[in-house]
Amino acid sequence: MTDTAIPHGEDTLPDRLKPIRSLFLFLALGMLAPVAVYASNGTVPLLAVGALAGATAALAGGLKQFARSASGVSLILLLSWIVLSLSWSISTDDASWLAFILIALNFVGFVFVTAVMQLEPGRARTAQKILILGTMAMIGLFIAEAVTGGIVLKLLDKPESIIMNTVGRGTTILAVILWPALVLAQTRFRTLLIPAMLLIGAAAAAYLLPVDAAFIAVMAGTIFFFGILYARRIALAVLAAVLALGILSGPWLFLNVLNIGALTEIGIKVPESREHRLSIWQFVAGKIAEKPAFGQGLGAAREIGRAEQQRYEALQARQTDHLSIHEIRLPLHPHNIPLQIWLELGAVGVLLYLGILFGIIRHLW
Repeated sequence: MTDTAIPHGEDTLPDRLKPIRSLFLFLALGMLAPVAVYASNGTVPLLAVGALAGATAALAGGLKQFARSASGVSLILLLSWIVLSLSWSISTDDASWLAFILIALNFVGFVFVTAVMQLEPGRARTAQKILILGTMAMIGLFIAEAVTGGIVLKLLDKPESIIMNTVGRGTTILAVILWPALVLAQTRFRTLLIPAMLLIGAAAAAYLLPVDAAFIAVMAGTIFFFGILYARRIALAVLAAVLALGILSGPWLFLNVLNIGALTEIGIKVPESREHRLSIWQFVAGKIAEKPAFGQGLGAAREIGRAEQQRYEALQARQTDHLSIHEIRLPLHPHNIPLQIWLELGAVGVLLYLGILFGIIRHLW
């Protein structure tokens, strides 16, 4: 492997501060399960606490090393392109704030991962145990909430109409941390039983809760996880091809093939629960076609979404009957990251995004 996607850097944190760093990191990892299940938006500030604990060590050398990797170069260029896109963004107010948030989130993620990688061997093993146990706890909480209809949030007097969606949103976090937990469990316990339990439990939790993306992510992740485990380079080549083809052709597909009209013509009945999402993606694909090279600038999705909300309210005011919410062709975002990058940052942004993904694949090659 010639590329380093996530560097260790040189740990220059004074010895007297290392236990404090470890404590904060352990707290962040340990609290991940309840936060992901009951308040998934709190994951970012939680990880920020861990990042602050390791900031000194991470900045000592890790950032410079990361900036020399393929993923690092692509990420830095993408963030620079995001800032540059503010000059032509159609967003009128919050695009600069969004740019700041994106840069801050990437920085926090980098610092947290680097800080974890710089832990001394003994504390690193403790962190691994916490992550494994935390993942188990997260799966258990998700399944318990799914089976009981969200009993904890009911006790907190949350509206029943939003309880399951509130819990379900956290399954996307589970779909991300599941894989390192599986690898660590297999390495530490030298048995397939615990990783198998984690995988089956995660699949069950994602299936029982109303976030299809998490279930699809777990299923797709399972395929590529075992593919990379037993035929690494073939699986990585397939993954790279799927990512490139899917992301690059997405706007054309949703505009011409994967939309309600085209699917109906060939006799495919789209479930009502999926119609609105396909309509959103077709609408966004049309907007992408207006400025495919550079995009419409950061924050464009929110700006178009606000205009759609105003259009919906104007239509509703002229209607005697209730107008379907599906008349809003774009909410605040398209629920599709590649399409949002196409819309706001254009082909340039998409290529830089692919550069990050391919850099990670190169690291695993």
